[in-house]
Amino acid sequence: MEIYKSQFIEIQFFKKDSIIRNSWSPNTCIMQEGEFKSELLKIVESISQFKPKYLLSIATELFFNMSPNLQEWAKENFIDKAFNLGITKIGVVLSPETFDKNNIQEQIDQTFDLPLHYFSNEKEARVWLEKF
Repeated sequence: MEIYKSQFIEIQFFKKDSIIRNSWSPNTCIMQEGEFKSELLKIVESISQFKPKYLLSIATELFFNMSPNLQEWAKENFIDKAFNLGITKIGVVLSPETFDKNNIQEQIDQTFDLPLHYFSNEKEARVWLEKF
């Protein structure tokens, strides 16, 4: 079920799978920092409303670059809040080019069994989210 849609993001809720799925659009190349924050808060609002167990972020078309300060803001106001609202795992699907660059991060995540993993396609992400 579609929950929210803007020029930058679409948010859906899959009740059967207990997944909130967001998909970033190519328009993120023109997105400003305030708009990015607002979109992340829409995801948090959706999590609060629908109470899913998992978050699936399709970031293959996310062309917005986060500054270190914005990364810290996102951790505190998006990731931490998502987990506090009951999210148990976050799967992020990256473009193949970006995924290759993040391979080290993926290895670190798997080593420490963090509840956030990066994937090169949505099918792998869904399998991991629904495992256990």
